[in-house]
Amino acid sequence: MKRGDVVRIEWIDSVGDNRVWIDYETFDFDSYDSAMLYKSIGYFVRKTSRATYICQSLQLYEDCGGANLGHLLAIPNKAILSINEKGETNGKSN
Repeated sequence: MKRGDVVRIEWIDSVGDNRVWIDYETFDFDSYDSAMLYKSIGYFVRKTSRATYICQSLQLYEDCGGANLGHLLAIPNKAILSINEKGETNGKSN
């Protein structure tokens, strides 16, 4: 992947409940398991040993290799389930 490529990342994240007490027998654990799955599409910025960075908007300065990033998102590599390097969903480009 190179900077500016459109990517689609499926990843998992923590979810929580702000109630103080939850009844174990009636709590919907399956819904929480489903709520942990996220899908993000953006411009690839870089990958480090800890995270993959994407952004919503990218302004490249080709002549000097610089860039301005809008709405940067860092996703921990250990949370990533898959990365589609063409940003495709169901065989269609975004």
